[in-house]
Amino acid sequence: MRLPLFLGFGYVILIGYLSSRLAGIIRIPPQVVLLFNGYALQHFDVAATSSLVSQLGLIAFILLLSRAGTEIKAADLEPTVAMLAILPLLAEIFGEAMFVTLATPMTFTQGLVLGTMVAPLGDGLVIPKMQEYKDIGGLGPMPRIMYTVAPIEPAMGLFLFGIFQCFGQDVLPPIYEILLLQIGVKAVASVIVGCSVGYVYAKLAPLRTQIRFRGVHAFTGTLLEEWIMLVGLTICVYAISSGVPGSIVFPMPNLKNQSFLEPALSVISTTFTFGYFRPQTIHGHEELFAGTWVMFAIFLFTNIGLNIKNLPQKFGYAFPLYPMLAVGISLRFIAILIILLSTFKRRTCSCATCAESPSSLSVVTLCKESLFCLMASIPRATIQGLLAHQIAVMQVWPGFHGVTCATYKNECLSADDGVLISCAQLTIITLVPFGVTLLNTFGQPLLRSIPYCLQQLQLEQTKQAQQQPLAMAVHEMFVDDKHAGAEDPTEHHRAQNAEWYTARRKTWSMKLQTKPSMTGQFHADLTDTLLTDNQQVSCSDIEASRFDNA
Repeated sequence: MRLPLFLGFGYVILIGYLSSRLAGIIRIPPQVVLLFNGYALQHFDVAATSSLVSQLGLIAFILLLSRAGTEIKAADLEPTVAMLAILPLLAEIFGEAMFVTLATPMTFTQGLVLGTMVAPLGDGLVIPKMQEYKDIGGLGPMPRIMYTVAPIEPAMGLFLFGIFQCFGQDVLPPIYEILLLQIGVKAVASVIVGCSVGYVYAKLAPLRTQIRFRGVHAFTGTLLEEWIMLVGLTICVYAISSGVPGSIVFPMPNLKNQSFLEPALSVISTTFTFGYFRPQTIHGHEELFAGTWVMFAIFLFTNIGLNIKNLPQKFGYAFPLYPMLAVGISLRFIAILIILLSTFKRRTCSCATCAESPSSLSVVTLCKESLFCLMASIPRATIQGLLAHQIAVMQVWPGFHGVTCATYKNECLSADDGVLISCAQLTIITLVPFGVTLLNTFGQPLLRSIPYCLQQLQLEQTKQAQQQPLAMAVHEMFVDDKHAGAEDPTEHHRAQNAEWYTARRKTWSMKLQTKPSMTGQFHADLTDTLLTDNQQVSCSDIEASRFDNA
């Protein structure tokens, strides 16, 4: 049966959203329902719809990377986060590569590629859940730590995939050249390009309200306008960093079909740097990304399900996959345990209650924290769906140069039903429902059972409160777009008198009594921001807002 383009597109949005809401009511992970909707859609003749959903799914992935960059706070980039984002992933990848080398005809380098495809956690699944736990409060520092780890680990997985897939080329460059260009030059160049673009846009964005044409402002100066340009900028950064053959803007010398930049690393660096230099509006951007994600998550997971073909045949790879995942996840847990043990004193408070607590209590805390980090790394879909869709296009082990033994029925390693793609899709089918259900069922009870002291919980609440940017509070106080059509909004802002702002500050001081740690700093900074020497409003840092009438 053939579905017209817009009918199929309407099916994806309407049925996808309604079914995901129904799934939430009956306690089924919505992502599972979206995957099933995509798999069911492929049984219709929807070639045009499939192509459109595929492109929108890629845009959803770029938005997810952009959102991840805005959600990473410089204060949270502590040694614990850095080690949890890198070392457990490496331990799982190398454990899985060793297993497939010993248990299957695959080589170690092929095992490394397979490991990078199935090991990274699904940031699109984990980030919303960690945000939910952070909003609940009183659950300790682990939701905040994993909230920061979640976007970094998939980017690291994509970076490692770019390294290991080089070994699948017909003509292999020298090993030192691969390591030097991929690990050294590519990583540094990606970070430099992303940070440079983010910094330039952060400095130019406030100046856009000064651009006039015949006395009329060219830009409205709203937060939404700034966010739209940021999204377009990140899509451009991803495009020029892309490594898809035929569309490489900056090719890597001596490496076939390799881009000089890593797309995920470039995009995350762009939005992270922008947020670092534009703290006035970054919280508003986070909310816009979160709202947009509601729709684009439908495209992302529907597209993943749409690309899963010959589902019964995928389970033929259950033998190498499930034992391999068991070995890799076990090594991941050991790495997490060692990391949390080595940083335990740094993360715990030094109050008298904790100092006098028995060592057995510390062991219980360490084990439960490690178990929660492991649970948060089990849901996997985003990276697996992206790489499973693109690996054949990237021409990794083309033709029959990979596994051709009878164990895998003489199939190509990277064809549509090859070993790599089948294992990645089987990982999605298995670990999305299992991981999300496990996290939804046991995540919050496990966190509540960790014996944190009251002082440590209060310290964690203070850290999360301090992540609310000052100017976002200003934005929430004064934002109003009804003056967007004024000839000179800045002059209108300066016309407001200082007494009115003093009254508004008194109102907000009452609201901030629930967060006493912020009140004093808020009053001092707000006074410096809003009042100048002649008691008039200074709009240099809050020109993206529209103030109310007096």
